[in-house]
Amino acid sequence: MRPDAVAIALSRYHRYVDLPGSWRAPKYDEDWGYPADHSEYCVCVVCARETLQDVLVRLPRRAREDLERLVFRLDEQFQRRTVPLPPRQLSPWAAEAWWRGRLLEAWWRT
Repeated sequence: MRPDAVAIALSRYHRYVDLPGSWRAPKYDEDWGYPADHSEYCVCVVCARETLQDVLVRLPRRAREDLERLVFRLDEQFQRRTVPLPPRQLSPWAAEAWWRGRLLEAWWRT
């Protein structure tokens, strides 16, 4: 993982969650895929939330609590503005983490 991975992921997730509207489907060119410089680090909103989760489970307690406060505040905002896909429409991958279904639901509606 890159040294700046958490900062990039937190910034990406914050920008996505902070967009106006009650829900927003990710657009491939903006929210999915790779940055304009074609680096190998994915900056899509799904990967951003995945990175944050991966880091949260590995951090020591004090550091984890600090990051959790930031991430959970964004999660609450995201959950208020989205609804999940019905379980029967989720792939096994999407069913493993609540945010995947909500991101897919926004995309599904477009």
